[in-house]
Amino acid sequence: MASPFRRMPRRLAILATVFVVACSGVAGSADSATPGGPVGSVTFAELEAAAARTVQCMEEKGLSEVTASYDAQYFGFGFEWGSPSDSSADPSSSEIERGEAIAVECADRYLDAIAAAWQEMHRSEIEAANRAFEQRIIRCLREQGIEVTGLNPTTVDQIDAAHPGVRDQCFNRALDEEALERERSGSTTTLPDSSG
Repeated sequence: MASPFRRMPRRLAILATVFVVACSGVAGSADSATPGGPVGSVTFAELEAAAARTVQCMEEKGLSEVTASYDAQYFGFGFEWGSPSDSSADPSSSEIERGEAIAVECADRYLDAIAAAWQEMHRSEIEAANRAFEQRIIRCLREQGIEVTGLNPTTVDQIDAAHPGVRDQCFNRALDEEALERERSGSTTTLPDSSG
């Protein structure tokens, strides 16, 4: 699964195509204000509050310019943050790793369990979005002259061995197409700035 955390201005990865966590079927969290409960008991307000607490946690741990964006197509939040340095240069790998570690720690504490329950409620829609994403990749591969009907580990290995880099190009193209589609449809929204 790709990382749900992004850095500004360049994305490290788009959503975990199940944006925040895999559907683990656990609701609530010991640190969340939302008591645990059966899968399906999470409201969007609870999910949004958990994302806001995650942003606050990330800021308290030293990340700047933290934003959380909800992607309605994948029923999850992604996070972006600025470089801790005031330079316009690309951040160092240690800065990126530190930011990702903070994001993971805060999401684990405040968001993951609630997000898993929310995503479980929307499993069929997420699976449909994943199938559509796979079809984008397959269409691109076919345009490159590679006949493929589905993507499974064996097929992926065969494509990568016979056509190095092509699948990655198609994957990135599918991400770009998807991002454009979300932008046009308005399916991504950003939480208000928590700094006041």
